[in-house]
Amino acid sequence: MMTEFTYSDKDEEFSDELQVTLADRARQWQGPWLPTRGDTVTAQIGYQGEQMLDCGSLQVDELELTGPPDTFHLKCIAAGVTQSIRTKRSASYEGLTLLDVANQVAQRQGLTVVRAPQNVDLKFNHITQKHETDLHFLHRLATAHNYDFSIRGNQLIFYSRTALEQMPSVTTLLRTQTKSFEFKTKTDQIYKTATTTYQSPDLKALIGAQYQDTNAPTGDDNHVITRTENPQQAQLKADSALHQKNKDETTGRIETEGMVLLVAGVNITIVGFGNFDGTYLITSSRHRLERSSGYTTEIEARMLTDVQSIQINATVAEAQALSEQSEMFAAATLTGAMDGSNATFTMAPAPLRGVMVFLNGLLLTPGAQPNGQYTWAGSQLTFNLQAIPQPDMAVSVFTW
Repeated sequence: MMTEFTYSDKDEEFSDELQVTLADRARQWQGPWLPTRGDTVTAQIGYQGEQMLDCGSLQVDELELTGPPDTFHLKCIAAGVTQSIRTKRSASYEGLTLLDVANQVAQRQGLTVVRAPQNVDLKFNHITQKHETDLHFLHRLATAHNYDFSIRGNQLIFYSRTALEQMPSVTTLLRTQTKSFEFKTKTDQIYKTATTTYQSPDLKALIGAQYQDTNAPTGDDNHVITRTENPQQAQLKADSALHQKNKDETTGRIETEGMVLLVAGVNITIVGFGNFDGTYLITSSRHRLERSSGYTTEIEARMLTDVQSIQINATVAEAQALSEQSEMFAAATLTGAMDGSNATFTMAPAPLRGVMVFLNGLLLTPGAQPNGQYTWAGSQLTFNLQAIPQPDMAVSVFTW
């Protein structure tokens, strides 16, 4: 009998992980059912009749028996993370692009590179892999130029960290949906700029670049001296160095009832926590199913933007509940003729950062025509032509 099931993944780690705990009173798992290390396991978690979270193809990595009572513990990692890929090696790469190197490493390990940006044209004259595992080497090379990868099954998912952060939010997480939470913000080791310099013996010149974060709370510079072959590499390394230092300026940890959409590498909107509201990238997730507590999800995330640039997705009931719990989020009243032709209304309280508008319970899309249904400026709310409320319509507006 299974007593606990935990699936974990991280956006900047090489592999997801599955752990299963089984009650083994009949001693079957330690006997005839004993798995072999390297056996393949597939699993899903979620709610019956709804979308499931596919944990992918994993391989048995560790087996553990404890007691009393007899309890069998199974730990699995991504099928592509073989002993070979974790073995240290030395190699030299000449005249290849970053994507060429990723493909060469993947092919050596029986993996396929997927989702790689087509514009990864960064080229190297010479790269050395010196007594490093393929995992460590490719991770070091990718992150130095603001790229990264993860392994899911037999796929090496290669991506731009900047492009990942620009993906749309997959869902909105309200304060009322959380079981526990923790947010932190810091200024220590947060930098205004990052500068890279390298005295090239081949070019007999100093190669350098600088990247700036206009929102940084400090004026400090992160000066990095690193081997660089050309200005393109220098600029990418400066960008990556600043990104690496500043990305964890504001972070959060949230536990909710089980939500299959909350996985590492996706962006979500978090609302109801005052100045900690915003768009966050999930850096790790843990989906746990226990007999005592049911299905829960715990995430760690880092803020990407503040609440001024986000759009909340919620029902009227969720928005109303949030307005009753948060001083910054309020149900607004409208002043203006609701006659089917008037498009402009005054909101009270006036929004500071954002607006949610519902017509007959449907959440409208902000922005100008043809895709948007309303705009706002200060306390003034203006409906676009196709969304002007009629006298018999229910209009609900929330401001924050």
